[in-house]
Amino acid sequence: LLKVEIVLEGPTFHIIFVDAEEFPPPFRIDNHSEVPVYYNQSGLSKPYQKAAIKPKCSVPYTWDEPIEEPLMTLYVQGGSKVTYNLDKLEEGEQLCYENFIYLEATSTFGRNDCNIFLYMKK
Repeated sequence: LLKVEIVLEGPTFHIIFVDAEEFPPPFRIDNHSEVPVYYNQSGLSKPYQKAAIKPKCSVPYTWDEPIEEPLMTLYVQGGSKVTYNLDKLEEGEQLCYENFIYLEATSTFGRNDCNIFLYMKK
């Protein structure tokens, strides 16, 4: 990230570029789930940044186009796709994904020696 300050001092504009590593990012996206979450700024004709956040990780974020609508789309592979307005501090629609759990049970008694596979949808 790069922080840019424009200061008017008399008839002179001073443009100051500062490495933003020393400052907190405008946004931080936290992924507390067990799957990667993909994100990008919504409403752009060519989304510049389509990226993923690894499970149990966070990333700093700033808008690709700050003058556009403050909308962010999040989605999960095989799950829902939801757009949020980051100017509104409110709970939005839930981002859902399938969380499959597979269990294998082996019978120790009985007529056949086949494994039994159980499928549970969480």
